[in-house]
Amino acid sequence: MLIDQIPRNSLLWMIGAVVAACLPHWPHAPGWLWLAMALVFGWRVQIYRGRLALPSFWIKALLVLICGLAVWRAFGNLRGLEPMTALLIAGLVLKCLEMRNRRDALLVVMLGYFVTAAQLLYSTQLLASLYALLCIWALLVAQQLLFSGAGNSFKAIVRHSAVMLLQALPVMLALFMLMPRLAPLWAMPSQQHAARTGISDSMAPGDVVDLTQSGKLAFRVSFEGDVPPPEARYWRGLVMSEFDGRTWRRHDYDFLPGERAVDLFRDRPSSWRMSNLLMGENVPVYRYELLMEETHQSWLFTLGLPVTVSMSQAWGITRDHTLFTLKPMRERTALSVTSADLPMPQSTLHAFVQRRYLALPEGYNPRTLALAKSWMAERDSADFFVEKFRQWVASRFVYTLQPPGLGRDSVDEFLFTTQQGFCEHFASSFVVMARAAGIPARVVTGYQGGELSVDGQYLLVHQMDAHAWAELWIDGQWRRIDPTAFVAPERIRMGLRDSMREQQALLGEPMSLMRFSYIATLNQLRLQWDYVNYLWQSRVAGFDRDAQQGLLDQWLGGRDPLQLALVFLALVLGPVILVAVWMMWSGRPAPEPMIRRLMRQVTKGLGPELQRRPGETLGDFFRRLAQAMPEREQECLNLARVFDHRLYGAGAEDVRAEQLLRQWVARFSKSQGVAKRDQTGSNRHIE
Repeated sequence: MLIDQIPRNSLLWMIGAVVAACLPHWPHAPGWLWLAMALVFGWRVQIYRGRLALPSFWIKALLVLICGLAVWRAFGNLRGLEPMTALLIAGLVLKCLEMRNRRDALLVVMLGYFVTAAQLLYSTQLLASLYALLCIWALLVAQQLLFSGAGNSFKAIVRHSAVMLLQALPVMLALFMLMPRLAPLWAMPSQQHAARTGISDSMAPGDVVDLTQSGKLAFRVSFEGDVPPPEARYWRGLVMSEFDGRTWRRHDYDFLPGERAVDLFRDRPSSWRMSNLLMGENVPVYRYELLMEETHQSWLFTLGLPVTVSMSQAWGITRDHTLFTLKPMRERTALSVTSADLPMPQSTLHAFVQRRYLALPEGYNPRTLALAKSWMAERDSADFFVEKFRQWVASRFVYTLQPPGLGRDSVDEFLFTTQQGFCEHFASSFVVMARAAGIPARVVTGYQGGELSVDGQYLLVHQMDAHAWAELWIDGQWRRIDPTAFVAPERIRMGLRDSMREQQALLGEPMSLMRFSYIATLNQLRLQWDYVNYLWQSRVAGFDRDAQQGLLDQWLGGRDPLQLALVFLALVLGPVILVAVWMMWSGRPAPEPMIRRLMRQVTKGLGPELQRRPGETLGDFFRRLAQAMPEREQECLNLARVFDHRLYGAGAEDVRAEQLLRQWVARFSKSQGVAKRDQTGSNRHIE
């Protein structure tokens, strides 16, 4: 039937809304899917123009089979978030080609809503959320266009759709604040093809320097109290203890007889973790909230040694004080941490662990090993060794973002040939020399520094702040020693960006605002925008069960079901009632003109034969009235005059004319009432 056909003016808008809903899936959808979308929409436009026909059943079945096999081929299976999303988009696109009537088009719009919701499975950034809201608006307009009449203008439909969204906001806010934060009824398949970002569990020459080309945010930190100075901002992550001559790798944990090697979140803290708070009054203790960006890795970063941790995910702490989650972080993770700064006391270093922290591969870096042994032969002291290394590298070495490549004996080539490197070069060579000198040592990777926010209330730590340093076992405790500070102390005091201004072009992505941070205005805008994102992530996207409990305790004093139901009804019904009252008020009839009200007052006491006739002018009416009531002829003529003056008099006299008109109408009505009473009395007397 023609009445069920898709309106031609809505088809192009619907295609545009569907494309807008699919665009955020560009990074994780296979490339062929976008080519298929272009072909299908091109086909649909030709159908719209009458140049092609709708596909037959067999063509549609073949397209479904091809798309299913292509998704399986692209991802290796159909299980996972990315293949499921790709199948959803493919189904939406093919349905656009198949639709024949309004019902099919409405199904396309509904699938578009699901594709829009799937955007938020990958990103909950403020811009992503606003864009999803914009897509919902566009789809809602497409839905309204499907069932709008020919007389409805496009602007009116867009405005009506916006009003519908605004009317839904109170319900959305009520559900957001009051609905219990329950665990999902099913497990969301993981993003198997998502890239891992940040620091990895191995380190070779050039690995850390590669992160300086990323201006992406690693995490934000807000402190209880003052923000630590830059020299104390060592965000400790992974401990690297195994070295094969070129690459450092982490070991699972230290061995310690009679003690757990790993503390899990439900375990009672081990003595080696709780002892961090018993190091004395001079050891700094930090309390802070940390908001980690998603990395698809398991390790976290803390300022020094983690002592107490609170977070929604299951976590653990290894014997070398590495904090990790039991599952990779596939979304932003918030945690509250109390940590203590180094040095780290330890009653003993087990012989097995000591051998591991002294182990070096045979046949590698002979010149480095010989030099370290000669220093210890000169004086058998760890402090003397550290000072000797400091003096050597401070006088000859260069800290650079473009270090030369290194071969098989990477430490020898760095120390005796190139003498130019980044933090991983200095940390690796320092630990190798320390082990050769008989001092247990290990490499630690993490971040160093951080940028203050625009309001100075929290720190932003970026991927370019990645750093590597060393920890040496000296006098019964692990001490942090950063050999980079021997060569480039400004890197530690000022941060990487400020200390490497001459190589600013190498920091961050080519189009990142981080590249232009030396421009004060752009840098201020970048920090302002990050502050807005921080509020969104901490207050909205991070609104978990604990935050909800705190909010309800503050506002309602608890979570009583009846009280929550009443608040929900108030939040939902209140705006609905206000909208209903506004609609009734805006739909009320227009007020009656003053002239008409006064004329009704004049004719109120007159008989049917004296009422004003249709089309009769006021002058004719009052002359006829004067003839019918000769005793009140002058009064009727005066009324005609003041009505005429009020309607057609000068604007300056309108107020006075209105007052005069009201006075004459009131006088006429009063005399009319008296005359009516006299007439009634006379009739009674005659009777």
